[in-house]
Amino acid sequence: MKKLIDEKAANVLPDGTYKIQIDGSKESKVLQHEGTSAVIAEWAGEQSQKWDIRYQSPNWQGIGGYVIQPANTDRYLAWDRNKGSSVIVSTIPAADIQYTRFWRVEKTQNNTYIFKNNHAPNPNLTISAKTLQVLSGHNYEFTLSTDLNKPIPKGRALVITSDPQYPWTKNTDNNVPESDSEKERESERLIREQYQSINSYNNTKQQSSVIINGDITAFGHSWQRTKMLHTLLPILNRNYYFGLGNHDIENNQGDCADDACFGGSMLMLKSHIEKLGLPTFQYDIKKASTSWSEPWKGSFAYAIDFGTIYSLQLNNYPTMNAYGGSYSNYYEIHQNLDWIEANLKHASKLGKPIIVNVHKADGWTGGPSQRFIDLLEEYDVKAVFAGHYHKSLGTYSASRFFGKVPVFLSGSASQSTYLIVEYDMDTMNVYKVTNNNWEEKKLVKSIKLNNGNSNNYKIASALNDSSVVDMSLQKNGDVHLWQYGGA
Repeated sequence: MKKLIDEKAANVLPDGTYKIQIDGSKESKVLQHEGTSAVIAEWAGEQSQKWDIRYQSPNWQGIGGYVIQPANTDRYLAWDRNKGSSVIVSTIPAADIQYTRFWRVEKTQNNTYIFKNNHAPNPNLTISAKTLQVLSGHNYEFTLSTDLNKPIPKGRALVITSDPQYPWTKNTDNNVPESDSEKERESERLIREQYQSINSYNNTKQQSSVIINGDITAFGHSWQRTKMLHTLLPILNRNYYFGLGNHDIENNQGDCADDACFGGSMLMLKSHIEKLGLPTFQYDIKKASTSWSEPWKGSFAYAIDFGTIYSLQLNNYPTMNAYGGSYSNYYEIHQNLDWIEANLKHASKLGKPIIVNVHKADGWTGGPSQRFIDLLEEYDVKAVFAGHYHKSLGTYSASRFFGKVPVFLSGSASQSTYLIVEYDMDTMNVYKVTNNNWEEKKLVKSIKLNNGNSNNYKIASALNDSSVVDMSLQKNGDVHLWQYGGA
């Protein structure tokens, strides 16, 4: 038995509110008040799991000691002598606990605590057969903590959104007229409300990121992009990764002076990708020369390795071809299924489940691509996430474009809807959120990931454990460090 530190009872434990943890538990098991009982439960930060412990000086009869009460109640944890070794949680008039509600506290050298009832024969509070009771000669050690914060759940998550589309509102969705100022004000409110909801959810997760699948703006105007980039997107408290949609780079082509709406939206995307610090094979953007008039070319797709999940962002749709912008800010978008295949192959070799993000789940110029569908099947893509349809949320039938891969739509800021993906090594659960109320999220589909053991490992830099070693797919043998995004 561990040696006890004998101290005067009043000095052993400061008065306060504690969680009473089952010593040695790897799962943070604690005592929880339920009716007239104290049961063992997983720590969740609930009020019923908090206990007020205070020292009460002996009265003229010499009766006193520590009392243990469910926080902010008039009940006491006491030995119920009328039922042998049972322990009860009750008020004094309702039970014979006038004397058995007092406890002596002894502290061990390991900073754990032993509770002895002050009524003869002074049995110890103990756990036997997963039940709280008192037994003589059994020293059970409890851990006390004043850290009463709700635990952060284990696991990882992605919050998947689309169509903030500033400025856009429910009225816009329903073709109800409103002034420009009303639309801008209401759109900002809706986006703020959604992003604050997402932040609230993210605060419950150790690792989470946000994906925004297109239509960042309503038309790609400079003032719209500025509002999103400098006012609204910075509200998000976790890393975010966005693509562009038809309102950013399709509907507006050639409709602004110097094609600045299309070109400005492309510049916004290019700058976003550059700031991510990705390995070169994880994005498809090229420039033939350093000349300021040389156009930027590629599919402008990019990939993010979230650790367990590998994500492709394919913007509006994967087979899109377009060009435009000003003379000094010109872009040529070309479909690049070879780049998609290379990244699918890379993720597959690493044994990582793959998800694909687009804006439009159908309605592509030129129709479906059989090669694209075949690639999704060959590399066992687990899910496709899309936006575009503001009033649609959850599963969507788009087999003509994605084959057998399940497709999920994420709604819009205007409709206060989005998706949450929670995952571990084995399973990915897709939930839908309505009214921006993530606490009442509904499971849409559970997807088995079936991760393979690829025997590949992340090698972190000793100088900075947020950077990892990467070998480029360009086959030049170069090894470099890049910023690891995690989830």
